[in-house]
Amino acid sequence: MLLTIPSRWELRALLLTTVAASATALVIVASGDTLVGGIAFIGLLAVVFASVYRLDWGLYAFVGVFLAFDQFEVPEFNSITYKINYFSNINTITYLPKIEAASISPMELHLVLLLVLWILSIVFRSNAPVRRATVWPLGGGFLLWILIGYAYGTGMGGNAVVALWEMRGLFYLLAMYMFVPQIIQTREQIRQLLWVCIIAITFKACEGTGRLVSLGLSMGGHDALLTHEDPVFMVTLVMLLLSMITFGVRSAQRTVLMWVLPLLALGYYAANRRAAYASLAVSLLTYAALLPPEVLRRVVKYAAGVVVVLALYTAAFWGSTSPIASPINQIRSGFAEDEATLGERNFYSNLYRKLENFNLAATIRRSPLLGIGFGTKYDQPLTLVQINYALRDYMAHNNILWLLVKVGGLGFFLFWLFVDAFAARGAYVFGALDDPFLKAVSILVVVAVINQLVAAFFDLHLVRYRTMLYMGTLMGLLPALDALCPTSKPPVGDQA
Repeated sequence: MLLTIPSRWELRALLLTTVAASATALVIVASGDTLVGGIAFIGLLAVVFASVYRLDWGLYAFVGVFLAFDQFEVPEFNSITYKINYFSNINTITYLPKIEAASISPMELHLVLLLVLWILSIVFRSNAPVRRATVWPLGGGFLLWILIGYAYGTGMGGNAVVALWEMRGLFYLLAMYMFVPQIIQTREQIRQLLWVCIIAITFKACEGTGRLVSLGLSMGGHDALLTHEDPVFMVTLVMLLLSMITFGVRSAQRTVLMWVLPLLALGYYAANRRAAYASLAVSLLTYAALLPPEVLRRVVKYAAGVVVVLALYTAAFWGSTSPIASPINQIRSGFAEDEATLGERNFYSNLYRKLENFNLAATIRRSPLLGIGFGTKYDQPLTLVQINYALRDYMAHNNILWLLVKVGGLGFFLFWLFVDAFAARGAYVFGALDDPFLKAVSILVVVAVINQLVAAFFDLHLVRYRTMLYMGTLMGLLPALDALCPTSKPPVGDQA
């Protein structure tokens, strides 16, 4: 999608953005952190010019950056992808001058830049219609209820700053869900955006694999070598590859995914997250449920060998403490109750989550319809131990139950009506498409939503920015897929 602004406006935009980028970069470099400042300087200029020249390029850059950079630090690993502080408020970034009022992150500034350029493209182009997001009235209704939850929570004495922290992830989800359809409208753009996702997520898998290798193919005493979000992203690439194989897509993307699959597997292992194992299992079930019966029978036939190998692996390493048994032990920890089976860390982690869930249930009973709003603490009839998390009293690991606490039964109903209607439309589009590549992408979109919501049941994935941005991005592809539903079958031998 070209940003065809008349030449005088284009020159003005280029001049203004160049001046702004240069001034910001000079401030960064003058702050003394030359490595981080230099990277920020080069990246800022590249992003601004790419976004002004081609808005879809700007979106690709945004997706690639939020997937590659970390919101949270992996303990004991000095990663430049975290030190950039892309997700931190500017007033907390040490390599920038202290500006107390700058309670906005570079990521948010990046997103605002894209939105401003999109608005300019509408203002100066008569043929730039706004494309509706899938089931947009339901998405808009849920957004309105979130705002009501903010007003209600802060009006009842809640902390307004904390409320914004709680809501940010949901806002990012809805912003990308509504914004991406304005930019991604062709098959080629879908293909290009997927390349960005493949490259960025594989980069994170390489990061985890590198740490695993440096520790002698072991965890080296670490709980995890990657952030919570990364294995959830890797699941989506595995599902994309599986869908491409199922529908016979012959493309460079399928080839690349086949080659990087071992890296994804090692990165997934290095991340060591129980929520990701649960989300993978449910993703596979969702994928199977979407397939036509005749296709499912074929898949089951070819998957029989894999099932036998997994069964033998499980039988051989059940109860083992060997590092190779880590996936089995992570799955077992979701069902076991005793400390001997779980190990000390998982036992007390599970216990903490059970106490959290009891407290959340007690809070729901106090305010079942409207919830308690954002910025307010949930009740703790059972006192929780102190953990290293500043928002412990506001957010809970079970983000699905947490959302019910915050927005009440009415808001929770709106949320699930929105998600279910989206998934139903996605399933319909999948059935209507004949293009093998687009069918694989449509499965990815539906499965990715389920994948991330299952992960949110176990962990804080509704408030983590990267997962919400990614989920919103993939949801934003469905209008383009819907519009590309053919009236006749495309040629055989799809090349993506």
